[in-house]
Amino acid sequence: MSQIKLPYAIEWSTDLPHVARVDLFNNNIGVDVVVMAIDQTNGDLHYIRVDYLDEIDKKRILQILTSQSTRGLPLWEAMYHKTLPNGQNALEFFDQFAMVKTLGGQHMRRSSGRRGIATTFQQPAPVQAEAQVLTETTTDAPWPTADAVSAPVQQAAPKKAGRPPKSK
Repeated sequence: MSQIKLPYAIEWSTDLPHVARVDLFNNNIGVDVVVMAIDQTNGDLHYIRVDYLDEIDKKRILQILTSQSTRGLPLWEAMYHKTLPNGQNALEFFDQFAMVKTLGGQHMRRSSGRRGIATTFQQPAPVQAEAQVLTETTTDAPWPTADAVSAPVQQAAPKKAGRPPKSK
């Protein structure tokens, strides 16, 4: 399996694993994303945009990213083994936010069943070594503060009793 040269800029976070600023729309503007995976066969970038998450979901994903068991694991696997406080599997929950950017620049839902196709004219190259680096940095972090992470995650309200069944 060869590595694909990525045609978009990517700057990896030095603070959190699996977090990067990526030029998603090839307009030289970095967007903070959580990188679920980079498909080494065709260059597809599987990601979750941080700005699409609300504060509760940011806390949930930050707890996964800062967990000791996450270090060294692919994010898909770390999420597969994590159960959120609401009782749902983390991978299953965050799949609703997952998107894919193909090597050709198309964006689609990860669960759409489509995927990018590797072409024969691409030169194999290391993914991170050949990626361009964005130089612009922002001062406002998209993540909650450390105090907010240690606060308990809000639980979902219990479901109310539904309508009684119809009598025959």
